This record gives sequence, C-alpha cells and structure tokens, in this order.
Amino acid sequence: MISQCSHYRKRNSMASSVRSARGSSAVELGIAVLVMIAVVAFGLNISMAMIGYTTNDRACRDAARSAAQGATVAEAIERAQRILSTYKNTGNPFFKNLAIDSLTYTDFSGAPPAGVSPFVKVVTSASSDIPCPVNIFGNNVFGNSLKFRKQYTFPIVKLTVKL
Repeated sequence: MISQCSHYRKRNSMASSVRSARGSSAVELGIAVLVMIAVVAFGLNISMAMIGYTTNDRACRDAARSAAQGATVAEAIERAQRILSTYKNTGNPFFKNLAIDSLTYTDFSGAPPAGVSPFVKVVTSASSDIPCPVNIFGNNVFGNSLKFRKQYTFPIVKLTVKL
C-alpha cells in the first residue's frame, strides 16, 4: 500500500510539472511577442524618418542646383518649384508638406565683389508621418509626424555680368 501511494504522488507531481512548464512557455512566448512588436514598430518609425529626411535632402539639393541654372530670380524660383513638384509625387503617403521656405538669389546685380561668387540659397521643409506613434503613460513622445528642414547653397551658373 505504501508503494502505491508513493507511486501516485510521483505521477501527480510529474503531471503538475509538465503543466507548469507549458504555462511558463506560454508566458515567455507572450513576452517575446510583445518585445518583437515593439522592435518592429520602432523599425517602421525609423524607416519613415530616414525616408523623409533623405527625400527632403535630395529635393533641396536638386532644387538649389536647378535654381542656380536660372539667369533671373523669377527663373530660379520657377526652376526650383518644378523640381519640388517631382518630389511631391513620390507615392509615399507618409511624406508630406514639401515646400520651399526661402530662396535667396544673390547675384550682386551683375557686379560681384572681388573673390566673391554669386550664389543661390534654397531652404526646404517637409514632414513625415509616424506609422506607429510612441505613447508612454499617455504622452505622445514624438508627436504624429517628424519635421525636416534642409538648406543648400550653390553658385549661380548663368550670370549676366555688367562691365
């Protein structure tokens, strides 16, 4: 009789250890899934930020380069706006509000001082929506979008020089 009781206790303790092992595996899996979701969301946010930054950077550089080809202020503005219109139609729903903040066309009225080159300076801004906003204790850490601003300066190529 004693041997039967000890056998029953062993068998019952083995069954409960198997059940607790399955339960701890489920808890570990749940924690791992939550961590992986956070890592993927962070990766998406960083990807959208990098896409927004590089698109604004390229658009500003290309707009300044194109504006430097203009012979007048009006032509420089028109050329820069044309370049920006191509970047606005990228098909990325997260990239928005690309615009020229300022365009400075400094040609010194065709008579630049010695050692100084005429230049055009273009400043653009844009924003990129965050696909997975980060909320900590009810506070949105980054907001719903990131804002970018970039400036490029190029020498004016076509200049009418007064002699």
